[in-house]
Amino acid sequence: MKISVYSARGGHRENIRHKRRQLLLLCLILIGVITGAVLVYLLEDVDSLIRLRFTQNIFKKSRSITFFQQFKRSLLPLMGLLGIEFFAGSFAFGQVVVSITVLLRGVASGLSAAAVYLLQGFGGMPTLLLSVLPLSLGGALLLLIGGGEAWQSANRIAAFCFTPSEASHSRDVRLYSVKFAFMAAAAALICLIDTAVIYWVL
Repeated sequence: MKISVYSARGGHRENIRHKRRQLLLLCLILIGVITGAVLVYLLEDVDSLIRLRFTQNIFKKSRSITFFQQFKRSLLPLMGLLGIEFFAGSFAFGQVVVSITVLLRGVASGLSAAAVYLLQGFGGMPTLLLSVLPLSLGGALLLLIGGGEAWQSANRIAAFCFTPSEASHSRDVRLYSVKFAFMAAAAALICLIDTAVIYWVL
């Protein structure tokens, strides 16, 4: 009976920690979005930001490339951030790396949304609503999920490193990898749909 009570309490505490992690990561994304939008209006040099890949190709200024090239340019930044999160979960201080990845995606989303408005005005609303916003939200959701998984994994490794007598280093690497594989597949699908919208709808 005592074991079941302790287990329930442990599960409740872990659930609270999970919600706090997700809230923190969500706040970081929102901070990034605001920062990116402010940067566009302060610098007023959208071309330089796009050339330096700060928008992570969420906003596509040029459509003179092939369908596959556009798809690849949209997918690689998101896959790169998911890959960074995946490996961050293998280190005791991976939480810092996870925080930076979601912040960078937020900045890219804010830059892209502000760039559309600055360059196209209200005429850019279809691009914003059908391309920039869905790709930003889809990428943010995947990075939130992946960030939560990586953060939890990093916490377990940190606990094992610093308090080995109290911590349980139970990390199912196979399940962890499968989750990220599904997220990578979802990222590819999101970017494929976004590219199709760019080519055949807008």
